Amino acid sequence: MSEPVLIELVHAVPGRLRLRVPALQWDPTLADRVLAAGMAHPGVARVRINRACASVVVEGNPEPCDAASALALVQSWTEFTERSLSPAPATRPGWQQAAMVAIPVAGIVLAAVSPAIATVATVVGAVPIVRRALAALVQDRRLSVDQLDASALVLMLALGQIGSAALMTALVALGEEIRERTARRSRRATLDLNAALGKFAWRVVGMEKEKVPVDQLRRGDVVAVYTGDAVPVDGMVVDGSAMLDQKALTGESKLVYRGRGDAVLAATAVVDGKLYVRAGAVGAGTRAGLIVRALEDATIHDTRTSSWANRLADGLVGPTFALGAASYALTGNVARTASILILDFATGIRVSAPTAVLATMSRAARDGVLIKGGRAIEQLAAVDTIVFDKTGTLTKGKPKVSQVISLDEAFEPDELLALAAAAELRLKHPSARALIQHAKRRGLRIPERESSQYVPGQGVVASVSGHAVRVGNARFFRGAGIALTRAKSHVARLAEQGESFVYVAVDDELAGLVAYYDPPRPQAPLLIDWLKQNGVTEILMVTGDEPAAAEPVARALGITQLHAAALPDEKARIVAELQARGRVVAVIGDGINDSPALALADVSISLRSGAEVARQTADVVLMESKNLMSLAHAIQLSRECMGLIHQNFAIVAAPNATALVLATAGFLNPVAATLMNNGSTIVAGVNSLRPLLAKRKVTERFGPNGLVRIDSAAEHHRAPMAGEVIPA
Repeated sequence: MSEPVLIELVHAVPGRLRLRVPALQWDPTLADRVLAAGMAHPGVARVRINRACASVVVEGNPEPCDAASALALVQSWTEFTERSLSPAPATRPGWQQAAMVAIPVAGIVLAAVSPAIATVATVVGAVPIVRRALAALVQDRRLSVDQLDASALVLMLALGQIGSAALMTALVALGEEIRERTARRSRRATLDLNAALGKFAWRVVGMEKEKVPVDQLRRGDVVAVYTGDAVPVDGMVVDGSAMLDQKALTGESKLVYRGRGDAVLAATAVVDGKLYVRAGAVGAGTRAGLIVRALEDATIHDTRTSSWANRLADGLVGPTFALGAASYALTGNVARTASILILDFATGIRVSAPTAVLATMSRAARDGVLIKGGRAIEQLAAVDTIVFDKTGTLTKGKPKVSQVISLDEAFEPDELLALAAAAELRLKHPSARALIQHAKRRGLRIPERESSQYVPGQGVVASVSGHAVRVGNARFFRGAGIALTRAKSHVARLAEQGESFVYVAVDDELAGLVAYYDPPRPQAPLLIDWLKQNGVTEILMVTGDEPAAAEPVARALGITQLHAAALPDEKARIVAELQARGRVVAVIGDGINDSPALALADVSISLRSGAEVARQTADVVLMESKNLMSLAHAIQLSRECMGLIHQNFAIVAAPNATALVLATAGFLNPVAATLMNNGSTIVAGVNSLRPLLAKRKVTERFGPNGLVRIDSAAEHHRAPMAGEVIPA
């Protein structure tokens, strides 16, 4: 979390608050963070911010609105991490971005032919640099590299070094363009309104529910929202209750309870329960729509490493100015002073760091991995602990029912299966899909359920054909006081066979079990082996499955740390405990139950085939769900990216430091200084493109059946097989 921001309440009247936030005057991202969080807050109609006056006006009825609560409310809006909706200054139109690079390039070409036109082109191209320099000096009251660049450009133009000035201007403009391209790529992945609201919704018409496109919903419609779905409208809960994850709007992973009479916001996800919501706003008129519009031009944050380097480079601006002034005072040589001012340590970093991130994101996407920004790359590179879900992640996620065991003579196995399938209808857990598909394959008529209540990580209870049907794990049944002793021998036999199962009760009496088998993915042992040999020192399996079903899988994969029968909040608690020990934790899961742990992780990873909630929460999405080894590829690419960024720091710093010494001693003229400064920038920039230029990588490793080839390249368009043996 960021440091607390000082906030003063100016006045508060019903429907309107005015506050003073001094940090607005020097923190360029704070205004956008407050705007995004404020617009996501229930009861807020409008947020107006004046950076010059450090003023925030909140209109509406964000209860409670007493002085202390108002201060705490706005304080909470300022306290977002880099993973929240925190935009930077807006990007320019595409034609303008291209022009800002093309104009100084034209100046380079024309320098020898028409110095006058080249000077005009260079001055026009330098306008953004001068604007940023003045903004930093006047608004933020700080020195920046832009002021160093602007001063050097003025001196170079005064000395008639038009070509060098144009070259420097073009390189700076190119760096800004690369940064904004990186921003647009990340924004497309995370700020899509259609993805936030979902494509379809269940609209209630009389006693029926119809599946309709979200864009057909209108104010006043009542929609049913089930566990795992995103709320598609802003509105009021007219029936039901649920725990909601508001992270898509607020950036916070804390779950909130909503019941009848409560307001809910579009793009929040139902983690537990079911809601009937009457729409008050739809589509672009929802809070999510307002936020997307407010953040349409948002950019992403650089990695912390490159941000630190930029701050260090900015910190050297003052000493560089002082060195240039001292040189001029002692020698009176304008050229020597210009040479000193030309040399900076940030231009190369501003070009190379975002280029490396963009190249890595592009390479990863080409190879089937969606990485949602520079911070995700940095965290993935540093991961030393990985928490795996079992079902659908380490296993194929497509279990098949092996047998239905009836323990009650009143219910034949097929009848028991039909009741269980009815209770599991519309649930997205793999075991629920397995039950429903098995019932359909057997040609059974699945009765309609009248009502249902789903408890994440435990099971579901539903009213079906006049019966209360309960399907779930042992914890779910013990919590309801249902004895399981009759199933003891069957449970022991299924555990020996390595099969999973769910209990089925009818009218609070144990009626039977449904057993299913979900084999490990062929690549799972190879991935675990690769992680162990590549710096991941702790590997855990944390699953909601019973120990009897989870232990054989963990044992087969060589995972020694197993937490079975874990509820969603327990998964999150395990992640928090690991982080408290100083571990950098990645969580990979694909289910609704995983979303709290995913939200809390240092870097969260999901599979494309996973639940919508998991994919939205994740920093990294493995687009080829069958290719589990793409996780190893993503980690390797991230580590190589961070290696490139650090390598580029050296490429930029070493020649510039050497050149600064030479310029101070009078052995370097402005043209040579420009060549060394910009030359190091070009070398670092080209070096950053290596992820795109590298050939596909093939990893060979010994598996149980001999030498195994793991090909992570996208050109094969298939998941590599774990048993593909290379002849000697």
